Order: sequence, then C-alpha cells, then structure tokens
Amino acid sequence: MKPLLRILLNAATVMSLLMFGMNVMLWVRSYRVGDVYGWGGAGGMLWVSPSLGKLCFDCERLVPPSYYLHPRGWFYNTAELRDYYNRLDGNSDRLKFAGFRMARRHQSHNQYGWDYDRLVVPIWFPTFTAAILPGLFVRRS
Repeated sequence: MKPLLRILLNAATVMSLLMFGMNVMLWVRSYRVGDVYGWGGAGGMLWVSPSLGKLCFDCERLVPPSYYLHPRGWFYNTAELRDYYNRLDGNSDRLKFAGFRMARRHQSHNQYGWDYDRLVVPIWFPTFTAAILPGLFVRRS
C-alpha cells in the first residue's frame, strides 16, 4: 500500500508543478496580451479573461433566452488589456477583498434583460496554491 501512495503523491506533485509553471506563464502573459476564452449558447455566455494579473470569470444570462444575440459554441478572442477589478460600479459588489471581487448586475434593454455575474481572482492565488504540494515535496526530501 505504501508504494502506491508514494506513486500517487509523486504524480500529484508533478501535476501541481506543471500547473504552477503554466500559471506563472499565464501571469506574465496577462500583462502583455488580453485573451478571452469562452462558450456561448442560447441562454448566454461564459468566459474567462486573464488580464493585468487577474483572472476574470464572467457569466452573462439572457432573459428570455435568445438564439441570435451570442456566438454559439466555443470561442477565443484577443482583446485590449482591461482592469477588470475596477470596471464594475460599486453598487454591484458582493465581495471585495485582497484582490478578489465578486459582483452581480442586471440590465434591461427593450424586451431583453441581462444578468451579469463576475468573479475576479488574482492570478497569484492559483499560482501559489499549485506550488504548495511541490514545496512540501522539496521540504520533505
């Protein structure tokens, strides 16, 4: 049982180290290029935008759902760098702490309405979270 546990721990450590390396690359890239990765459907869109050292997770829901207002399926775009942390008005904030932000907003236009949910996570958080297991492995050795 012990050799299997060691193999699993080593595999998890290697995966965590790879995630750490990818997060560092994403962190550096987020200061140079604005990327948008997402998925669109009839009910709205989901997308992730790394920009200026932050990961912005957005969810936009249409009320009522429409097939014509959004791209369907997966999409990728490059966009200008944006400070997503400071782009929402203060009235929509639910959480704002240590670089994290969660907000919700509703807008109406003609017969359609939009519900926006946004979660902003500083990239240092997943980067250092991914570094915990390799750090423990180095300390143990």
